[in-house]
Amino acid sequence: GLPGMTQMANMLKDLDLTSEQWKEVRTSAQKRLDKIGDLWAERMKLQIELASLDWDKEMDPQKVKSLFVKEAEAKAEMFLTSSDYLRKLRKVLTPDQLEKLRGYQW
Repeated sequence: GLPGMTQMANMLKDLDLTSEQWKEVRTSAQKRLDKIGDLWAERMKLQIELASLDWDKEMDPQKVKSLFVKEAEAKAEMFLTSSDYLRKLRKVLTPDQLEKLRGYQW
């Protein structure tokens, strides 16, 4: 998977990005972080709601299925958001920078 934003920022510092590259990377990273943060919060709310079902007197199977589907959709959106961020990086970085980035263990 994609490393965390702090780890990614440290890796990008090692790539000697131009100011124009930093501008594009920063914009993409901020958009990714905003979206990932919202999706993470949504997943946490769904997980809390799922955990609370154990305390209900009766469990509605449709509600359980719906919550699991929503959580899976949020997780998939997080994956897609991260993949989109990587595609944007590929457009901004030089072949040498991409090779160096690929050399990091993620």
